[in-house]
Order: sequence, then structure tokens, then C-alpha cells
Amino acid sequence: MRVGLTVAATAVLTSRRWWWQASVVASSIALVGVLLGVAAVSAGAGPSTRLNDAYHATMVVALTATLVAVVRLRNDGSPARARRLRLRP
Repeated sequence: MRVGLTVAATAVLTSRRWWWQASVVASSIALVGVLLGVAAVSAGAGPSTRLNDAYHATMVVALTATLVAVVRLRNDGSPARARRLRLRP
């Protein structure tokens, strides 16, 4: 998972043509993994602690926000253009 997210982050930061696909795939796979972790803990397959629950909740929110941001950036054309737009006052 780390390799996929690293490749996607590199694609976004270097404005590769395939940045969008890499970001969506990597974030989706990570989100599915976190949701599987939630399901496993709920089924009793792992430790159920407050810290573990907080970690999973934080990751679900962060990965969902990442997917929403990536989908919105797709409409702007490129991550470089999106960064320029964000930097304007």
C-alpha cells in the first residue's frame, strides 16, 4: 500500500499524465483496506481499543477527503494548475 501511495503522490507532484488514475486507484485500495480492518475488528478478529477505532475513523475520513479532492481536481485539468489556483489570494 505504501508503494502505491508513494507512486501516486510522485505522479501528482510531478504532474504526470496518469496522476489522476494513480491517485484514484491508490486511494481506493487504501480505503478498502481500512474498511476491511474496521470489519475485521467488528467481527472480533483483532483488538478493539479506542486508539484502534480512532485510527480507523481518522483514516476513513482522510482517504475519503483525498478521493473527493482528486475527483474535484480532475475537472481542473492537472495538479499543477490546481496548485496555482490554490495559491492565489
